[in-house]
Amino acid sequence: MHEAAEHDGQILDKYKSDMDIVLIFAGIFSAVTTSFIVNMQQNLAPDPTIETNMLIKKLIHIFDNSTFPGDYVDTSPWTGPSSTEIWVQSLIYASLSASLLAALGAMLGKQWLNHFKHFGHGTVDGRGRQRQRKLDALYAWHFNAVLEGLPVLLQLSLLLFGVALGANLWTEQHIVACIVIGTTTFGAVFYALIVVAALISDVCPFQTPASNRLRSIGQCVVRFHNVLQKGNQTIFSSLLRFVSYIPYITITLLHSFASCISHRLSSQYAIENTDAPCIRWLLETSDDPNVITTAASLVPEVEWPPDLDVSCALLRLRDTFLDCFENTQYGQPKLSDFGRDCAIACGKAFLHLYIERRSLDARPVFLRATHDPEFALTSSSRLHDAHWLMWTRQNDPELSFICDLILEIVLDVGVSIPISLGNPKIPNTFLMWMSHPLLHCLSANQYARFWRRRALDVVERLLVSPLPPTNVLANCLMAAGLLLDQSVDPNHLTSTNKGSSIKTLLVSVLESMQQAIGIDIHLELRDRSSLYALKLLQPLAVVLEVEQFRQVAYDLGMSDWGIRLCQSLVNIVLHHPELCRPEAREKAWVAARDALHFSVITAGSGDSGPTDDRSACKEEISRLRTTRNVGCGWLLDYIIHHHSISHQSALADAFLTMSEMNIDAACREKMPTYINAMISAMAPDKSPRLRKAAFCAAYSSRNYPF
Repeated sequence: MHEAAEHDGQILDKYKSDMDIVLIFAGIFSAVTTSFIVNMQQNLAPDPTIETNMLIKKLIHIFDNSTFPGDYVDTSPWTGPSSTEIWVQSLIYASLSASLLAALGAMLGKQWLNHFKHFGHGTVDGRGRQRQRKLDALYAWHFNAVLEGLPVLLQLSLLLFGVALGANLWTEQHIVACIVIGTTTFGAVFYALIVVAALISDVCPFQTPASNRLRSIGQCVVRFHNVLQKGNQTIFSSLLRFVSYIPYITITLLHSFASCISHRLSSQYAIENTDAPCIRWLLETSDDPNVITTAASLVPEVEWPPDLDVSCALLRLRDTFLDCFENTQYGQPKLSDFGRDCAIACGKAFLHLYIERRSLDARPVFLRATHDPEFALTSSSRLHDAHWLMWTRQNDPELSFICDLILEIVLDVGVSIPISLGNPKIPNTFLMWMSHPLLHCLSANQYARFWRRRALDVVERLLVSPLPPTNVLANCLMAAGLLLDQSVDPNHLTSTNKGSSIKTLLVSVLESMQQAIGIDIHLELRDRSSLYALKLLQPLAVVLEVEQFRQVAYDLGMSDWGIRLCQSLVNIVLHHPELCRPEAREKAWVAARDALHFSVITAGSGDSGPTDDRSACKEEISRLRTTRNVGCGWLLDYIIHHHSISHQSALADAFLTMSEMNIDAACREKMPTYINAMISAMAPDKSPRLRKAAFCAAYSSRNYPF
């Protein structure tokens, strides 16, 4: 009942306020109209003064006809008021009648509202049902339309009064009449324009009862015409369809024109997504910490238009974050009781908006003095308080992470321990939130060099099974593209709904990887994009486990590309050791393992999940659909090396790849070692995947003449 009372209270307050306005205006306007009517009413009857003067004049003329020489004394009877006087006074009386009728309707309306408010006595269920019946009756009997018609009556009354007053003055004095006629015309034109504006857009602030009724009539005409179009084709229905066609086509054309005008106005002045302005309003106007915390938690979830001023919101978020700390006896900030949730929400929201605005504007938001009113935060007297965070000693890794980011990003103050997003103490939920701001850090040239390593840490930690939400996945793919020196549209950076463009982003990243890493690769890599491309092989392989993404990579030929990349790395390490330093060889083996695993995943066409060994073997073989006609000596070297270090995952990928290779005669010397590695992989203590892969390789080698 509380929700019902609140809802009904809003309805009653609205209607009662409207009725009070109608009563007050109708009373004042009726008094004004009555005063004019009293003054003009004498024109409807003969003026006794004029008649008396004429009779006196006639008597004088009879006694002395030389008194008025040459004058003819008219004694004809009065024939009534002129036609102009009749319709002028008809208009003013109609105006008075309309205002009195509006007052009567307002009085009845207040009585109707009192009846609606009274639900009687009885149980809560009974009163609730009674209330619902009355509420349904309001809509069934078009109560809103009746009450909205009362202001229309007053507006009509005002128009009639203006026309009557102007016409009456025109018969007496043209200049004075022009003032009244001009004012009345301006009011009528202005009212017509705001009605048209309200019809153009339903969010126009100039809504009136007349525009609401006209919109309802237009919708009824369109529905009626559509019903006739779908109904039976009779003579009567054809006649109705013909009669309704002209209003229908007129309304349709006006609607198209209104939609075009509304779209142009919205594109110039309005913000389509109203979530950000709503949150900004809450942050700027509310003093309740709970409301600010709730609004701050929504900041990373919505898209913030670049032209939306968030200066005051940033100031409120920063001050609220700092208020979550209190001084200790040694002057060090300490988190206040029950302030953790507020501090984390406001800190994340502040960093989200600050990093985004700094990237878009390419300058600090409020670090230095400026005369630009857009950055009014410089006038804050609490700016120095942010340096207070340098003395924080928090055992909470999440809160420490936020404080360190504020010191580094906002104040350009270095921290004692460089921030690493690969720190396992930082939860994945923080990394998911950070996946959006780091895109802006990577896109800004002055900050990108500090954030490439961190972005790689985020991608490696988030792109694991199970995959993160689609929006976070899209952020990771966009970050991977920025690591590969791709150019990104700034409008895509601000979007928080990139989930629909995952395939496009994936294709772009894979193509950039192919361009960054050639087939003839050197271990002494100096190109930044090539180094990051090798690092991205492992996290992207997890993404390609999903069939729809795997097919995209397969169509780009990434499976064969991964095989050739692995072959180049193995050949360089084993056959050209002079080309690389010893410390780089282990990194090369890691890259080779990632490349081969990437190729195995990319070549697949389905998920591996059957329990039967024979079915599993066929399934895994089907995952490698491309025939390997190249020599397999390098792959045997790969297997022998990883057999010596017992790397089961690398051996499983190698055996699956080997099952699709044609063993040539040049590999005869390596076959005994290969067979021993294959037998060893089938041991009971090995992983099921390795044993199945070895079985597949043995099955594909059954026709080789050992």
